[in-house]
Amino acid sequence: MADSKKTTEEIQLPIRVVTRRDVIETAREFEALRDNIAARSVEGSNVAVIDPSERARSVMEDNSIKELTANTADQLQAQLQHLADHAPMFRFIFAGEPETDFLQQVITWIRSSVHPSGLVLYSIQPQIAGGFILTTDRRRYDHSWRTLLEANPVKLGEAIRTAAGRA
Repeated sequence: MADSKKTTEEIQLPIRVVTRRDVIETAREFEALRDNIAARSVEGSNVAVIDPSERARSVMEDNSIKELTANTADQLQAQLQHLADHAPMFRFIFAGEPETDFLQQVITWIRSSVHPSGLVLYSIQPQIAGGFILTTDRRRYDHSWRTLLEANPVKLGEAIRTAAGRA
């Protein structure tokens, strides 16, 4: 990327950029940074310097950008916008709010094993009881406790009797 020849497919997303919203917000930030750099280049301007956020700095670091120029900010913004529209999306449903460390492990696995630009979208649906449901563009994987228990009503009955015996 330092030589400005990377394609949109080659941009490296840091672990801080997990969702499509993160990508869009980071793209907007690079657009604002580019505009700030351009405004400061006008002779006699008194425009204050805008510092990149931690997320924007991590995008720069992961793509070996040491100094942000209007050109590199514009390239990053365009690449991130392309990713927002075209990156593979992994939609998860969890029974409860996942911890940050868990989401980082999930995104690390997705990017190392499935696709380097994979993004995660998740929602919370307590009625699945536990586990998760994963939907991709091509397939749905239901590993929820609800589905497992409904598929094995005998085991569900045993679990209820066991729990009732403890009460």
